[in-house]
Amino acid sequence: MGNPDVEGVINGAQCWIELKSNLRPARASTVIHSKTRESQSIWHRERTEAGSRIHWVLIQVGEAYAAKLYLISGRDYDKIIATEAALDDMSVINPDASVAEVLLRACEGW
Repeated sequence: MGNPDVEGVINGAQCWIELKSNLRPARASTVIHSKTRESQSIWHRERTEAGSRIHWVLIQVGEAYAAKLYLISGRDYDKIIATEAALDDMSVINPDASVAEVLLRACEGW
């Protein structure tokens, strides 16, 4: 079992982020199938059960200027196979947030 893709500390606050990237489907009703692994699910579940609130999944949908970012708590890892609208509902950031805003928000915890 590995660690998430990003581990960082900002102003003394630590966060862990698993990165996912997907093309935007032609239809809004199409489910986005982020590549998931059982080991990642277990990692997030164990952290949640231990009381952690600093582990996340960052999902990019689309490319270049049309890309949107969704920062979703690790406790919802098993729910990320979803439509873009559902990802937006789960996300704690505006989908047009900058990477800096994502990192700052992630280090705040849930």
